[in-house]
Amino acid sequence: MATPEKLLTVSEAAALVGYKQATVRSKILKREWPHCKIGRSVRLKESFLTRLIEDSEVPAREERR
Repeated sequence: MATPEKLLTVSEAAALVGYKQATVRSKILKREWPHCKIGRSVRLKESFLTRLIEDSEVPAREERR
């Protein structure tokens, strides 16, 4: 059986990506970010947030002479 994926709370997700909780909630409300609803709780997949960070990386410029 596959290991279940880690789900983060809005607070944990905000801390991971460096956003305010209100920004994370706004992105969820606008359906810009995928999320899971478990009862009244909202959770975000850690793999999505990690991929978001990795895809946002801007490479450094090569040194100029």
